[in-house]
Amino acid sequence: NPAMVDLLVAHGMNMPADFTPPPAVDEPIPTNGDENPEHLLGAILNRDGTVRTPSTRSATQHGWARRQVVQTPASPILHTGLKFIDLMAPLARGGQNGIFTPLSGVGFVVTIGQMIYSMGARRERRRRGYTVWLMQESAMHRAEEQKLNWREAGVENEIIYVTSATKADMAAQQETVTTGLRIANQLQRNGHDVLLLIDAQLAEVEGVLPYLRSNAAVGSEAAVTTLINGHHTVGALPTCYAGLDALLTFDYNRAIYRLYPALDLVRSRSTLLERGLVSPVQQEVAAEVRRLLQRYDDLRPPMEQYKLTVDDLWYIEDDPNLATDINRARRLDRFFTQSFHGGEPYSGIAGQLIPLAETIASCQAILAGAVDEVPEEAFLYIGAIAEVKR
Repeated sequence: NPAMVDLLVAHGMNMPADFTPPPAVDEPIPTNGDENPEHLLGAILNRDGTVRTPSTRSATQHGWARRQVVQTPASPILHTGLKFIDLMAPLARGGQNGIFTPLSGVGFVVTIGQMIYSMGARRERRRRGYTVWLMQESAMHRAEEQKLNWREAGVENEIIYVTSATKADMAAQQETVTTGLRIANQLQRNGHDVLLLIDAQLAEVEGVLPYLRSNAAVGSEAAVTTLINGHHTVGALPTCYAGLDALLTFDYNRAIYRLYPALDLVRSRSTLLERGLVSPVQQEVAAEVRRLLQRYDDLRPPMEQYKLTVDDLWYIEDDPNLATDINRARRLDRFFTQSFHGGEPYSGIAGQLIPLAETIASCQAILAGAVDEVPEEAFLYIGAIAEVKR
């Protein structure tokens, strides 16, 4: 609204900087005659789309033989195969989502790596998912070095890297965004779901998030889904993130007890649940799971620190269901651990991607008391409830 802008400027506000992207948003990136730029997987691109470091990925390198994630056409959820995320904090397909933590040692990079893996494992009419990463480089954070970090998760060649150079000005950062989105939109036009992973430094450039929301392609069978990653604290985020569809964050205590992924089971959330955009069954199950986890989250610190049992909480006389609720919450707490493909060499446990329907059915069994007598340890790093060793 120009009149509103003039009024704000007259009262001392700075004139907003224009973000005028090139008119070629919908024009394809040159792909050597290939309509589907798969050859860019593993390549590092400059902000203008020129290749800085070619891909080392062989034409036959696929490696996605394990259980696949199936994306239902027109689903509001971008299914990741991560149990907790898909049930309790689902990513909005075609929307803008964030994953943030200031903590180290909680599996931040590994968790994102598993999401990238799940995109590559996707099969939809013989078309895979893609990840395009818009990266802000720094002296300590070069694309080539970050690619080596992704190697530990086995996904270094499952990403198209688009980089903004160290100390780039706003125009250069904006060009990085438009280049990355052109690639993502081209892949979407070819029927591929795309995870557009963007560093917070770029996402916070003036005008970037509104531009992405307006121009990221979304269709009934394929969409560009934005995931912003950074080191902010959820609850104290910059105002530009007020409209995010899903927020993921981490819990250091879960990492201490080696409960990975160490996602915060209480503070992570999604507007898809809040607005009733998922199935009634998922909404009902997620609400009851959250109630139990919040109850347990309040009581967990003294229980863990002083090795208390539910019987030691005798002073809570107004909750006859306390013992049952805590019992089931602890099983849910452990059920939401999951083995990742990038961790296989270290854990010796095969990574898994779990369909949402299996996660819902498993949680229903826990909530119904069907596994109340099964030891808590039996729920660690399983897939679906059928894997529990009674």
